Amino acid sequence: MSKRDVVFLASALREKGDRITDCLGPHAACGLSVGLGQSRNPKEWPNEDSVALHALPDGGTLGIVADAHWGGGAGESVVRHARDAFVLSPGASPLDKLRATLRAVDARLQQERFGMDRSETTALLVYLKGRQASYLSVGDSLLLQLSGDRCHMRNPPSGRFPLPFMGTHPMAKLPARVHPDGGTLELRAGELLVLATDGLEEGTATIDPSQLPSLFRGSAPIEEHVQLLLERADDPERGGGRDNLGVVALRVE
Repeated sequence: MSKRDVVFLASALREKGDRITDCLGPHAACGLSVGLGQSRNPKEWPNEDSVALHALPDGGTLGIVADAHWGGGAGESVVRHARDAFVLSPGASPLDKLRATLRAVDARLQQERFGMDRSETTALLVYLKGRQASYLSVGDSLLLQLSGDRCHMRNPPSGRFPLPFMGTHPMAKLPARVHPDGGTLELRAGELLVLATDGLEEGTATIDPSQLPSLFRGSAPIEEHVQLLLERADDPERGGGRDNLGVVALRVE
């Protein structure tokens, strides 16, 4: 029986240099890295990023990255509940379902918060089926489209959504017409979508998004490309590994 889900929670990695990767078949993989360098921002947990990959009953794939801070609890809640919320969410289109999903996940997050938990998180969700991808994004995680030798960022923050992160303010208090940044992409066979937390940004990693097309080139299994990305980003002698890094890679068939 083929694997249907991969979920990596922030709390699974506890030491500098810890890394983990896995795949869903030949076209989807994900990974987490704590980072070997000195963190550029204070952290309550050694690793505060969480990622997930799900093969859905309708034949689509759902990828999620969540970059939390002040602890990883909020990000863990997002990746734990997004799959079931998406399957159960109403919506005439995948983008509508993603919007309903994020509101449902946020409601669950608000219920789960207790005690001194002040964590908040980015949330980047991508649903890929065939050669069409829909996405929804809160915060500054990166959605990158790799096409040939080019890398395009597809989710620059528009500034229209009032919440910079999920967790501290319930989305239920926002008007129903107010949505996070999102959209739908028409893709070509062989292209890749890479979801990444900001551990891939300049000043944090030893590679930048423009280098990803060459890094993912070749016939090696997609999980090996993700492993290589985590390794290349994490070179403290060259200024890398200064933040946790969570990655999901989806190859278009």
